Order: sequence, then C-alpha cells, then structure tokens
Amino acid sequence: MNNEYLEDQEFNLEGKKRFYTMPDGTGRLETIERKKGVSRSILDKILNKSNQSLNSITLSNNYVRLSAQDLSLAFENDRCFLESYSKNKTIKSLVPEKEIGLWPRKPIKEKFEYELVKLDQNIQYMQFDSYASNTDKPTYYWPLVIFLDKSGCILEGVSGFKNQKIPATLLQHAALQGVIKIPPKSYYMMMTPLASAVDVPEQELSNQGQIKIAALQ
Repeated sequence: MNNEYLEDQEFNLEGKKRFYTMPDGTGRLETIERKKGVSRSILDKILNKSNQSLNSITLSNNYVRLSAQDLSLAFENDRCFLESYSKNKTIKSLVPEKEIGLWPRKPIKEKFEYELVKLDQNIQYMQFDSYASNTDKPTYYWPLVIFLDKSGCILEGVSGFKNQKIPATLLQHAALQGVIKIPPKSYYMMMTPLASAVDVPEQELSNQGQIKIAALQ
C-alpha cells in the first residue's frame, strides 16, 4: 500500500491516512477505508476555474464559488449532513447584527469531521475570523465552507475567501479574516477543515482552533 500517495490524497484531516488498520475481532487486522474527505487534486481542479463576477462588499481576489456538482466530486454520494451531525453537538444560530464563537476540536476517533451553523434568512454577508493557536508556532482552522438547504443538503460552497491577516495584540492572537457571501435559500453553513488552502499557502492549518463568525448585513 502506497501510504505516501494516500496521505497526499487526503485533504480533510491533518496527518491522517484515508486507509487504516484495525482488529477484526479474530486476532487478525483488516484495512478500513473511512469516508472520503476532500482530496487536494479535486480542490485544485475546482479552484483552477475562472472566478465568477460577484456583487460583494469586499471579497477576496481568490474567492471561488463551488457548485453542488463540483462538490459531488469530493463527497461522492454524501449530499446531506444534518441528520448525521453529532447529537451531542449544539447547532448555533447566526442572526443579523450578532456574532458567534466556535471551537472546533480534533475528533477522538478518526472520521470525517465538520461543524454546522444555522443561518438567518436575512443575512447576505458574514465575516469569518480564525485565531492563531499560539504565538510561537501558530496554526489556524481554515475550512471549506458549504451552504446547505432546509433539509441539510448541499447548495453550493465557497473557498479562497481570506481577505487579510490581522496582527496579534496584547489581548488576542493573530487572526485570518475573510468575508463570505451567503447564497439565497441557505439555511445552514457547514465547515470542514482543510489541510492546505490556496488563499493561505504560507500558514499551517489544523482541524482544531477558535473561530468567530459575524453577520455583516
């Protein structure tokens, strides 16, 4: 098995292989293929598309909208994510003129991990801030953002949305900041961590961190 190739293909969880071995209950080991994440080759293919013209407040030059068809290449038959979301997690709601905080954590077991936020229908734009884990060797949680309909199924996604890096102050760590346009009829926003991203090539990314999401208008 070419583990180096498999690690390069796996784009969703840092330092994890798509294939792993575990006891089968008879004293032998079996190779298990877990749910597919977003592979580097697939996302690179999508991001090479020409950027669409967007009516924006201040969207990144790298901002790319991803269609449901684009995302189907990454998620295969998985199109809906509301029912499978952990029952132990509370889905926070983003409402006009408010902000919410999230603290994604590494999963205890190796699995496809994502966060969900419920969206008010009156919000068109939101600001996304991801804070550095520390000052010495900072890592950031930077996700692929996917918008879901009322049933929790994929509408479209967004990547490359970083606008700027906010320097550290005495009160908080440095942060990556971006603005995202919310498509019509989006009831939920799903976020799944990236191991690397076109808009933050110089930063080390992680599947845990601290983020703040604020409704702009």
